[in-house]
Amino acid sequence: QVSSGCARRETLNLTIRDFIESLSDYTDSRNIYEIIKELKHNKEVVPTFKLTRQKTGNTYYTFCSPEAVMYILAYLEADNRVLKLDSPLFSISERVFITKYTELNDKLGLGKKGNHRRFRSHMLRKFHASNLMMGENPLTLDEIDSLQGRSKDKTHRSYFMDDPSLLKQKYMEYIPVLTIPNRK
Repeated sequence: QVSSGCARRETLNLTIRDFIESLSDYTDSRNIYEIIKELKHNKEVVPTFKLTRQKTGNTYYTFCSPEAVMYILAYLEADNRVLKLDSPLFSISERVFITKYTELNDKLGLGKKGNHRRFRSHMLRKFHASNLMMGENPLTLDEIDSLQGRSKDKTHRSYFMDDPSLLKQKYMEYIPVLTIPNRK
């Protein structure tokens, strides 16, 4: 979620098929087990996800970091499920997903802000958007909205089509600020 900016619902709705399709620039295989073997050591993979934002029904493109891909592939390799195209990418229910954020928030002693715990999945979308606005060549609000599947007004929708390859080029400049440093 940190590197893709996906909301909880889109993250939980991802399927193995979505993941395979996002990797089409890096492999022709449609077999997840072959893909795991082929790409698990490749540190240059930046998948292109074509998703539908559940809240708005908008189709949008987003990406995730090579770090995220490596962890997803390791997760799938260790997963004991039979992985089919329509299988969820992550085998976790929404309830458990929310519970894990709650437990982490409480373990870190972050408390609440209003009625909500401070650390929740929406915070990662905010982190994603905020970090894409930093630096010498920041993404525009429209580009960030595009990456996160937020609605455009009717005029912008009819005149401006998002070019996923241009968005990806710009996104790739920001991968260093969308990754979690390995602190060993």
